[in-house]
Amino acid sequence: MRVPLGPIPLSVLTGCLGSGKTTLLAALLRRPGMGRTAVIVNEYGETSLDSLLIGQGSDYTVTLPGGCLCCAPASDLVDTLLVLYERRASLAFERVVIETSGLADPLPILRRLGEAAALTERFVLDSVITTVDAIQGERELARAPVSRRQVAVADRIILTKGDIAARVVVARLQERLSALNPGAPLIVAAHGAVAPAQLFGTHADLRTQADRLPEAPAPDAHHAAHHHAELRSFCLEWTATRPWSVWQNGLERLALLHGEQLLRVKGLVGTGRDAGPTVVHGVRDLVYPPTRLPDWPDDDRRSRLAFITEHLPASAVRAVLDGFIVTAGQSIRST
Repeated sequence: MRVPLGPIPLSVLTGCLGSGKTTLLAALLRRPGMGRTAVIVNEYGETSLDSLLIGQGSDYTVTLPGGCLCCAPASDLVDTLLVLYERRASLAFERVVIETSGLADPLPILRRLGEAAALTERFVLDSVITTVDAIQGERELARAPVSRRQVAVADRIILTKGDIAARVVVARLQERLSALNPGAPLIVAAHGAVAPAQLFGTHADLRTQADRLPEAPAPDAHHAAHHHAELRSFCLEWTATRPWSVWQNGLERLALLHGEQLLRVKGLVGTGRDAGPTVVHGVRDLVYPPTRLPDWPDDDRRSRLAFITEHLPASAVRAVLDGFIVTAGQSIRST
């Protein structure tokens, strides 16, 4: 395989929980010319499903679970990128995309990329891409300072779910985003449909990028903010296969009861013995229209849903969903 010459383009994909980062990345990786893209996925929880949802080969995907990358030791990201760089001879990847946790502040991450001399010799910052949910965006910008920082540092802003949001809401959000970052192109996307040429190719210098960044809050303060919010991250699993209507009813009931505490839900559920899984995405009180994968991405065919919640334990979530899944199973056995 051809070993890439010169610094490797590196992009950071950020955005709030449920804003469409994984959908965008999965769609990009299916585009011609994007197959040789190495991906670093950072999840807030210990269980990461994004590497399955993006549909990327495992050789090209590195997962950094267990906490926000902005709160993790700087060496975690630096060492990961250096190890990845050493593998370029066998993988021959042509670019790297870092998908941050939805809770992550991109400023410490970008600063680390610019301050590590070993990285600036090997990588060049291509672009910072921020996804914003057209439906939830206004609320997130109002309540979460980190969401405003994600927008402020973006080279490209992707407004997702604009096809299912009210036009007046989209227009109002566009004005807000333009005020926060007037220099970044604003791209409206449906189902992650964005051409790679619209996102990549800026090649900003990492050291220059670090020098122009505003001061980020101390990592301890950001970590404390996560802690005091009493965030929980967990993954629930089921061996049962149920029609999509059963999963949908359970998720909608969960959103009705605990929507404000349900920051994020994503995963794969089995809906038919011979069919691929259905992909689930939800944010707070919204369950988004499902999509279907043609086949399971690995040999584990259990239904798996990962949650990030606020003041909401796993037992409460399971109690709601099991009420639908178990009852449906009893109905199936009685027929």
